[in-house]
Amino acid sequence: MKLISKEIFILSPENGVGVGGRTYYTSLSENTLLSYHGYIHKSDTSDAGFIRYSYDNGRTWSDADSFWTRKKLASGMRCRYWRTCYLDPPTGKSLVLFSSAVLPNDAVREWLTHSFISYSVLEKTDHIPNNEERIIHAGEEFDEKHYMPDITSGVNGMMMGDTTMIPVTRDDGTILVPVQASRAVDGKLYNPFNTFTFHDVIILMGKWQRDGKLSWTSSKRIYGDPSQTTRGLYEPTLAFLYNQRILCVMRGSNTGKPELPGVKWHSISEDGGETWTTASPWSYDDGSIFYSPSACSQLLPLLDGRLFWIGNISKTNVVANGPRYPLFIAEVDKSTGRLIKNSVFEIDTRKDNESPYLTLSNFFARQDRETGDVILYMSRFFAKDFRDGTTPDFTSSAYCYRIST
Repeated sequence: MKLISKEIFILSPENGVGVGGRTYYTSLSENTLLSYHGYIHKSDTSDAGFIRYSYDNGRTWSDADSFWTRKKLASGMRCRYWRTCYLDPPTGKSLVLFSSAVLPNDAVREWLTHSFISYSVLEKTDHIPNNEERIIHAGEEFDEKHYMPDITSGVNGMMMGDTTMIPVTRDDGTILVPVQASRAVDGKLYNPFNTFTFHDVIILMGKWQRDGKLSWTSSKRIYGDPSQTTRGLYEPTLAFLYNQRILCVMRGSNTGKPELPGVKWHSISEDGGETWTTASPWSYDDGSIFYSPSACSQLLPLLDGRLFWIGNISKTNVVANGPRYPLFIAEVDKSTGRLIKNSVFEIDTRKDNESPYLTLSNFFARQDRETGDVILYMSRFFAKDFRDGTTPDFTSSAYCYRIST
């Protein structure tokens, strides 16, 4: 593998503002790309969103149209944060997925109790996603209040935690969407160690209906052992292995218990995503466990049939969310579902003059159809140290990395 280039994709508009950007193909036959980028000045929010189009595989772009992310309502702050745009191979339809919520006091932790997921089907005549729909489980017992098994709005919630939670489509046309859900016990949030969050993983299953919408059901939950991962399991990423087995790789955490190994967790489904093996630490193909901070990662299938994983790997044990560098790409053995150790390639890491709190995560990757290269979009947050009591400085442009495999 080789890093071909690293360029600014979207320039930060001003000091204190970070930019997160990514692009998606929206056609099976044409190299039409949708670009989404958003501004951020504090954690777990999105100040504004913008959409552009390219009709020549990203060489030129249209002017940007704004896309609202936050609206003040009488009941609270209505949030709609763009997570991904998925081109469904059997139908050619583009599915845009959002983490959504109405937050009574506009507090970040209210996402645990008031979040839900919504989607839009991007029609060819649409420039901006319209006709937003809430994801509600099929059946008369479900509504906007009780919208999934064991989820009741105001008690617990469901969200897509990051941009690497990309859907996949089964052979029967069912779309699988990996999500995370907070857990409720006796009507209260389950959080055994009082960490920032505690989640389980659920796979949503969408089937197309004649009216052009999707009917939704859900898998059994994938639970994390709280004695081994103190924030549960979250930010899952999916990919097919051989024989239609499905691999799910998940973020965990050793927050509050640094003596625990900080690792990525994995589970495998043999029945199309309905049920999953007990989650266990993910490993290399030689069986050895590698350290990885509490951060997102992404499984990326290529057109030639190979499967890659992108994420942070550390030489020594991590503590909670860090360090979130270096960032690596490596091939996955599709027979075993393990990471091939001798394929690990470093994409980027911290420079000598940069803060130890540098964050090389919160990225998104896809493959370029014309060249076969992996295109990775990432913002290099917190390169400047802010742990002296000052306000965190989110200033960062969105970068585009091109990697040959």
